[in-house]
Amino acid sequence: MFGVRASVAPAHRPGPPLPLVLFISGLNLHAGEAREALSCWRGVAWGLLSTLVLTPLLGYGLRAVPLTPPELTTGLVSMVACPTTFGIGER
Repeated sequence: MFGVRASVAPAHRPGPPLPLVLFISGLNLHAGEAREALSCWRGVAWGLLSTLVLTPLLGYGLRAVPLTPPELTTGLVSMVACPTTFGIGER
């Protein structure tokens, strides 16, 4: 209408499921690296605790912070409520 064409977004093609991505990523891990990580159990425990407990609690507390615009609070709480700690590194 009025000489303006609306573009239609292409159909969404979902990527591979997350467990599959993590499994394939784990195939690159050598046995010695896994043993080394398990020998540092305090660091592993701290990483799990901070990712799965402390960060979501921080998000819960941030709900009360009056940010402008209010959508910023929603986005910030959504980001910290989801554990997303994927590391990409070089060998």
